[in-house]
Amino acid sequence: GALSDELERNERSGDPNGEGVIWPRVSEIALVGALECGGFLVQLVLEELEASDQFDYVVVQATESSAGFYDRMGFRRVGAIASYVPKGGAEGGGDGVVAYRHWSYPDEDVNRLDSSIMMALRLRQGEVPVRVMSDKGG
Repeated sequence: GALSDELERNERSGDPNGEGVIWPRVSEIALVGALECGGFLVQLVLEELEASDQFDYVVVQATESSAGFYDRMGFRRVGAIASYVPKGGAEGGGDGVVAYRHWSYPDEDVNRLDSSIMMALRLRQGEVPVRVMSDKGG
């Protein structure tokens, strides 16, 4: 969709086997699952990011069980594929293009891992919106 296309056009640099790939205008939220205050924390982070004007997008790596939560917060599935190449291997070697998996290393056997759900949200710069979790005290 359009959001996926926007993300693909974003500036990025780096080495996936070194420092990683850096997307300077994309922020990532991680590790808020099962804390019972995740809605409040995500809302707080989104408000801070939107007020800062430092990022244009925020992404999360969701599982099937957490995707509904992020969907209610305004995130949309953008999908992702990855080309896993063994270190020192030739492009196109190994398993080739597969569904993206977060929490994996470049040389890990990705065939035994569940696929991740990449979700993204376009930030509204300069705004501090009241989000959908406000009825939960957030």
